[in-house]
Amino acid sequence: IVIALYLAGFLLKTMHWPGASFLFIVSSLLIAILIVPKYFYHRWRKDNSISLEAVLIIFVAVVFIVPIAIVSLDTSRNFEKMFLVTSDLNNRNLEFRIARNEELLTSREFSKNQEIEQLNSIATDLLSQIENIENTIIPSFGDNKQLIFTGEKDLQSQLFYYDNTKMIFAPGVKLLPDLENKLEAYKEMVNTLGMTYPETILLATLDLYQYLPEYIKGKDSEHWIAPIAIVQSLETLKGAILDAEAATIRNLNTESNNTK
Repeated sequence: IVIALYLAGFLLKTMHWPGASFLFIVSSLLIAILIVPKYFYHRWRKDNSISLEAVLIIFVAVVFIVPIAIVSLDTSRNFEKMFLVTSDLNNRNLEFRIARNEELLTSREFSKNQEIEQLNSIATDLLSQIENIENTIIPSFGDNKQLIFTGEKDLQSQLFYYDNTKMIFAPGVKLLPDLENKLEAYKEMVNTLGMTYPETILLATLDLYQYLPEYIKGKDSEHWIAPIAIVQSLETLKGAILDAEAATIRNLNTESNNTK
C-alpha cells in the first residue's frame, strides 16, 4: 500500500497534478514511523538479531525513496517560482509599454483625435478581456503578481489544472471567439489608420492562432493544455496589441508632420 501511494505521488508530480506532495509526505511518514519500526520489531522477535535483509531494506528506503521525494518537492517549488518570476518580468514589460503609449498620446496631442481614442479604447478592452481569460484558467493569477518571492501562495495546483483550461475551449463559451472578433476589428482599424511597411508586420502578430494554435473557431474538441502555457502566450499577445497601437500613433504623427 505504501509503495502504491508513493508511486501515485510520483505520477501526480510528473503530471503536475494536485495531491502529489500529500502522497509523498504520507508515504514517507508511513515508511519512517510505521513500516520500518514494525518490520524491525518482528524481525528482532523472530531472530533476535539484525539480518542483512533488514539492512538492505533500510538502505533502499533511505537512499532512494526519501531523497527522491525531497528532490521532487524542491523542484516543484522552484518550478512555481520560475513561472512567477517570468510573469513578473512580463508584467513589468507590459507596464513599460502602457506608459510608452500614454506618453505618445499626450506628447503628440492625440487626445482629441476620435480615431486614436477609439483605437485606444479597443486596445484597452482587449487587454481587459485577456485578463478575464487568464483569471478564468488561473483564478489567483492576478492576485499573485505581487507575491513573487513571498512563497505565501501555492499556485502549483492551478498552473496545471486542465479542467480550467477546458472552461475556455468548451462549446458555447464565447471568451475566445469574442477575443478573436475584437482582434480582427482592431487589426482592421490599425490597417485603416495607414500603417506602412515594416509596421504592417505587426498585424500578423495580432492573430490569435499564433498564440493559441489549439484554438480553432467553431471546432468542438478536447484540449489538454496547461493553463501556464496559455497565460504566457496571452501575456505575449498583450505586448503585440500595445506595440501595434504605438506604431499606429507614430505613423499618424509622421504623416501629420509631413502634411505640415
